[in-house]
Amino acid sequence: LGAPPAMVLRRVLLPQLVPALRASLALGFALSLGELGATLTVYPPGFATVPIVVIGQVERGYYLPASALSLLMLGASLAALLLIAARVPRGKRAAS
Repeated sequence: LGAPPAMVLRRVLLPQLVPALRASLALGFALSLGELGATLTVYPPGFATVPIVVIGQVERGYYLPASALSLLMLGASLAALLLIAARVPRGKRAAS
């Protein structure tokens, strides 16, 4: 009651979001691994997608470059999501 919005976010909302964020990260990881098989099956020789490069780096033990590429993919996905969210009018968003 009467707490500033930043304090409410930090002490109330974020702790409640942690389990959902963990679950969504795990689900996203599992789904990305499921798509990897299809990507490995159909990509042409000499052409590698970013997930293929990441898996190759991990298999060779190069975790730092793999992490950097993974963060780039995450950043691109987040930027696309934020761009889409910014373009949707507030009245048209789904009610929660």
